[in-house]
Amino acid sequence: MRWVLVYLFLMLAFFGLAQDSLYKYPIDYKYREDQFYATIAHQVFVNRPSDIAQNSFSPEIRIGFLRDMPINQSRQLAIAPGLGLSYKNINTSASFSKFNTKDNFGNVVYNKQSINQFLVEFPLELRFRASTPTTHEFFRSHLGIKAAYLFWHQSSFSGFDSFTVNNRADFNSLLWDVYVSLGYNTLNAYISYGLNPMLKNQENFDGTSINFKRLSFGLMFYIL
Repeated sequence: MRWVLVYLFLMLAFFGLAQDSLYKYPIDYKYREDQFYATIAHQVFVNRPSDIAQNSFSPEIRIGFLRDMPINQSRQLAIAPGLGLSYKNINTSASFSKFNTKDNFGNVVYNKQSINQFLVEFPLELRFRASTPTTHEFFRSHLGIKAAYLFWHQSSFSGFDSFTVNNRADFNSLLWDVYVSLGYNTLNAYISYGLNPMLKNQENFDGTSINFKRLSFGLMFYIL
């Protein structure tokens, strides 16, 4: 009888603690996921002329907010529009040779160029995930498209002499990218491809078009 009383006491204590825990942390069946993001990636340029090479790490950094909007009952399928900021640093071993005449660069060859870009971006994601109301650790697959507006940029040239130019006229101000993010918990692989060229109708010295696009790969982190 004594052991029965001890067992009942332990059971009551357990259920009391469980109820207290549920009271403090109720299950949210209308949960949302992954509403803040951060990305660190390396940029590679596709279809670039043979005389233009990347000579160092060209980082892309993104941060922002995405409004998670589940569209099925299990909340494992969702769309997420958002708003964010991004920074891109591009390093090449040569300048983009023939510039817009407004920049007054002439046809001087520079052996190194570094470009810093700041953009405001508008991503939209379609989300597939294995989430539940009781865990924040799950597998995810996010497909996204984003429009990014280039609001400030600076080009630094070095060669025979060195100088910097702000907000050149030969850059596209509106950039479109598609991307995918795959992973588990907060850590995810990220790859992005630019749909339109970074430059406006640029040509090399020999008349060939400079029409390269952006390919980025790295890591994407989601929280809350």
